[in-house]
Parts: sequence; C-alpha cells; structure tokens
Amino acid sequence: MAPPEKIRIFVAMPFSSMGTRASWGEVEEIRRDLFDVVAAHLSDELGRPTELVIEDEKKISAPIHDSMFGEAFDADVYIADLTGDNPNVFLEVGVRWAVRDGVTILVTQNADQHPRFNVGSNRIIPYGSRPAELRRAIAAIVAAASYGLRHADHVDSPVRRHRQHVTLTRAELDDLRGQIARLRGQQAEDLIELAHRSPGQSIVLLTKAVEAHPSFRTYFELGCALRRTAATDDDYARAALALRNATQRQPDHAPAWRELGIALSLGGRLLDASAAFQEAVRIDPADDGTWSNLGGLLRRRARQGSGVFDTALLREALGAYRKAISLAGNDTYPRLNEARIHLLLAAENPGGHDAARASFRRLERLCRFTAEDLQATLDDGAVHPAPLREDLAWKLLDLADCLILSGRGDEGIEAVRTAIAMMPPANRTSYLSSAIEPWQDFLSAGVLDGDETRAVAQAVELASQARDEAAPRLSA
Repeated sequence: MAPPEKIRIFVAMPFSSMGTRASWGEVEEIRRDLFDVVAAHLSDELGRPTELVIEDEKKISAPIHDSMFGEAFDADVYIADLTGDNPNVFLEVGVRWAVRDGVTILVTQNADQHPRFNVGSNRIIPYGSRPAELRRAIAAIVAAASYGLRHADHVDSPVRRHRQHVTLTRAELDDLRGQIARLRGQQAEDLIELAHRSPGQSIVLLTKAVEAHPSFRTYFELGCALRRTAATDDDYARAALALRNATQRQPDHAPAWRELGIALSLGGRLLDASAAFQEAVRIDPADDGTWSNLGGLLRRRARQGSGVFDTALLREALGAYRKAISLAGNDTYPRLNEARIHLLLAAENPGGHDAARASFRRLERLCRFTAEDLQATLDDGAVHPAPLREDLAWKLLDLADCLILSGRGDEGIEAVRTAIAMMPPANRTSYLSSAIEPWQDFLSAGVLDGDETRAVAQAVELASQARDEAAPRLSA
C-alpha cells in the first residue's frame, strides 16, 4: 500500500519584524509554539504526514519571489499571518485567493484592529503568546484546515466562492485534454464504422464524426461520402470544402488530393481540380487512379460545346490514361477511356474509327472476365463491403460500351440496366452523371453509326431516368 500523501502547509508571514503593533515578535517562537504544533495536531487528526514551510527569505518591500507565488498554487493549507499589516503578505493572500478554492486560513495578533485591504469580511483567527490564546488558536486553525481538506468542494476564497472557475496544473490540463481528444477520436471512429455499415445515413453520421473530432480522417471520410452522393454543384462544393480541410491537416496525403480533384472536377471547377490532381501525382506518381482521374479532367476540359473538342487536350488526356495503364496493368478503367478518346479523335481522322472499334472488341473479353470475376466473389456467400458492388457496376458499364461499339447493342443495354441496379441509390445520381458524359460526347461528336447511335441514346435515356429518380431520394 502506498504511504499517505503528505500535507503541505505554507505560512506567509513577515520575517524580519512582526510590526510595531505585535505583542509577540519572535518569529522562531511563533513557529515553534504555534505553527509546528498546528502541523503536528493536523497530522494526528487526518492520519497523514505534514510538511511545514515558512518563507524565510522575504524582506519588507522586497520583490515577491517565484517560490512565494508557487506556494499559492501548491500548498494544501495556506496560513497567512496578517499581524503588522505587511503588504507583501496581503499580496500573497490575494494571489492565493485567485488561484485556489482553499484551504486558506487568516491569523493575526491584532484581532482588536480592523485589518486593511478589504479582508475584514473574512474569518480571521486571533492568536497570542499566552497558553490559553495558543490553545484556542491551534484548535481553530486545525479545525479549519481539517474541514477544508476533508471537504474537497469547500471554497473559502472570496474571489472564487461564487465563480465557476477551477485551477489545474498544466500537466493536469494537458492530461485532460489528451483524454478528451482520445474519447472524441474513439467516438468519431465508432461513427465512421457505423457510417460504413449504414450508407443511407452516412452523411449524417460522418457530419457528427467531424463535430466530435475534426481531424484529417473525419474530414476525409465526410468529403468522400459527400462526393459519392453529390447531386448538384453545391453538393460537390460541400465535398470539396471537407476534402480541403483534410488536405490542410495532412498535406502529403495523395488520396485526399485526388478526392478533392474529383469533387472539384465534377462540380465544374476544372482548373482548381487540375491543380489538385497535379499535387496528388506529385506526392504519389505511381497512383494509377489519379492519372486516370487526370485523364477524365482533361477530357472534360476538351469539350468546347456543340460537338467540338480541343484535340490537344484530348491527346493530353490520352497521355494521362496511358500513364495509368502502365501502372495499373489490366485494369479496364484507363484502357476503356483510352479507347473512348481514340473514338472521339476519329472525328478528325475517319480512318481511326475502325481502329477504335477494334480496341473495344479486344477489351470486351477483359471487361467480361473482370465483371464475371467480381460477380463470382459477390456470390461466394461471404459478406463483402459495399464498394465491391460499386466496382462491379462500373465494370458492367465498361462491358456495355464494348458490346454497343461491337455491334451488340441489345446486350450492351442489358449490361447498363444491370449496372444501374448494382449502384447504391444514394450514389446513383453522381455515378450516372459521370457515366452519361462519355455517351453524350459520342453522340455530339457524330462518331457513331446508326445502330450505335440508337443504342447509346437508349443508354443515356435509361441512365438519365434512373439518375432523376434517385435525386429526390437523396434529398429526402
């Protein structure tokens, strides 16, 4: 068992002189006959050792030492001897009252004289050198100290009695702040986990996570969720704001810059999106996803309206997709987008139509294998995260393009229907808006034959209807 904690008793009193009005002027005698006895009796009463400290370096009108103010903070029992109206003692009492609720005890030899500096309204225990006076003073001081130490909520400071303030050490404050931060962090993690299991409530839950613990992780999770469920430019702006907060907290996190770029791009802020993607690839040049996203941004910037495209920007987009292909291997996303760019460029080079269609025919097998492999994983009876279904939806859309542009429009439309069904309703508006854009590019550029045009137009109609149906559900 640990030994009981020592009680520190500090006495603030004049050292060189008790003043002209003092009847008992021997400081050493006062310590021996009064304060040492108080310390011993208090130790006996509470069953704890005591340590008596008298600041013996103080001189009249001398500056107050740091140690004196330190005792105002640290002493468990603070006894101030007002005998002689020493101004330094009054100053120390004021500091003590300001920083501690208790226990502060005032004593004096001049009980018949009204004390100075507005302390007269507080209880002041008289003492003197006569045995009876000493006994009464010792008993009163011990009783006051014992009561204050036993009742932690007791406040004897007139400064703090009706205030809501408490005093802590920096170490205690730092420890409390650390505990609060850890608790808020854990609360945020619990909310994030719940949001992952409850897609329909993810925005509400992740917003609460940010409120509980505004950190890189909570802002990143909220920004990604807002981006996936966005239906309007304002929604994308909210997503971008959350992701901007994430990048400010962790500037070297490439995925955060990539997600910011996606939100800015889909929200129409293309130049800002370009800067975000460039920062992402600067941090992590081996991230194929960011290169693909950069290719998509350049393709959007290439649109000049009315079926006119900036071919220089299309070729830059082609370069970004090729960089992604070199990093991603057989991922269908950059490969299909490379083929789509080739088809758009065929508007200026009619001889490129056949080569572009040949690319779609070659990629059909890869797209079909990827989609069937994902479907088999989902059908294995295990519990899989929601993003796996979303991945399958995108792979089915890739397969749909391959089928439509290989002369099998009906099969392609069926793949579009299946892909739409696989998309979470909360994300359908954002996802389908992204899917519709390349189809509209094909139609406006006039690079399709008759059957392809009809199939792509039908795909646009199906996706637009599903997107519009999902929008009210998102805002409900």
